[in-house]
Amino acid sequence: PYIQLPFSFNEQGAGWTYRNMGQGLAIVRSFEVSLDGHRLRSWNELIKALDLTGSITFSVAGPGNIAAPYKTGDVTEIFWVPVSDREKVVASSARIRIATCYCSLYDECWKSFYSSEKPDATLEEVSSCEVIPAGERFGVEVRAK
Repeated sequence: PYIQLPFSFNEQGAGWTYRNMGQGLAIVRSFEVSLDGHRLRSWNELIKALDLTGSITFSVAGPGNIAAPYKTGDVTEIFWVPVSDREKVVASSARIRIATCYCSLYDECWKSFYSSEKPDATLEEVSSCEVIPAGERFGVEVRAK
């Protein structure tokens, strides 16, 4: 497996996607998002910190999720903002780091991340994935209307 977390923007908005570009299944062990080096607990914290107001799509590939190999057209948007918030997210993207640790069915593990500081270092092999206690895991909160 090979998880990619690319950032992109276009005439429809901006954000990050999650896809397994490798051959086998990726078993997700952890998922983290940080802003200015501080670990966030939810996408809602990022929304508030960046003062985003549009209709935002977000999801979390949390522990236990399985990412099948990518098929053309399969795109999982983990965080996507509409054009009304695009410039805020593009301007702030260098402050954001997204990381996921995952393993193959054979317990070979890797950590993939998005970081504008190290655009070429998006994958590293690790001996195992850090176990983040349930109370500290990144998760989705219900956003107040």
